[in-house]
Amino acid sequence: MYEEIEEAIEVNDWVGSIKADIESIIPPSINCGSLFVQAGDLVHPEHHHELENFDPHRRVDLDLQVLREFLAEGRETLAYHRSLKYLCPRRGEE
Repeated sequence: MYEEIEEAIEVNDWVGSIKADIESIIPPSINCGSLFVQAGDLVHPEHHHELENFDPHRRVDLDLQVLREFLAEGRETLAYHRSLKYLCPRRGEE
């Protein structure tokens, strides 16, 4: 039954679109290329000394296409769980 529900649901019926003011973070001129984040931007300067061999200039590359795919999969999972909660409300109480 659960597989049938998963196959039958329409994601957009259960989950709205993901919107964010991404232009304030990523320039609109960037489409699907890779971006990077520096470790120093993720860890507050007060805590740099607590991490062994911490390099605040170390880069982590981000692929926007991978991020889009990850978010799409997350929407599908959320839609599935919302539909189960609606169709089988007592399922989680057992």
